[in-house]
Amino acid sequence: MPINAVFFRHFKEGPSEYLTRTWLIDPNQVEAQASKAPVAKRGKEPWNGKDFYVSIGEGESRNWEDCRRYGFVAAGGDRWYSTSLHQLSPGSRVFACIPKRGYVGVGTVIGSAVPVRDFAVSVDGVEKPVLDVDLVAPSMDHDADDPESSEYLVRIE
Repeated sequence: MPINAVFFRHFKEGPSEYLTRTWLIDPNQVEAQASKAPVAKRGKEPWNGKDFYVSIGEGESRNWEDCRRYGFVAAGGDRWYSTSLHQLSPGSRVFACIPKRGYVGVGTVIGSAVPVRDFAVSVDGVEKPVLDVDLVAPSMDHDADDPESSEYLVRIE
């Protein structure tokens, strides 16, 4: 079953108010893809190779508010957790989920995975190392010099 999402935004300019609608995927494209896609075993759609689930485990080393505010997803603590971020490439779509809380965001990848010590964010139009900005997670810099345990971040729009 093809599923799409629509986003509504409210704008006000002087005395006029506007409501706009934007689709996540063009509705005609969704229908065209659905009609062409082969049905996999047990009636499941095949994976499109573009959409990814990202689990945002919150704690001392990462926090969803930091991810949302500065535009990234993160993983680390062990290579097992950060390896999956290297599968993301610009244009991929990520669906962020916090365990026991649910889905919190969807975005498009606009960069590759990099160690936390090499990741920069924009603050008031100025690029700064993420470790030099105000973060909710107090220990994002844990093991920053250890490629096996460091946090890795991927820029998301």
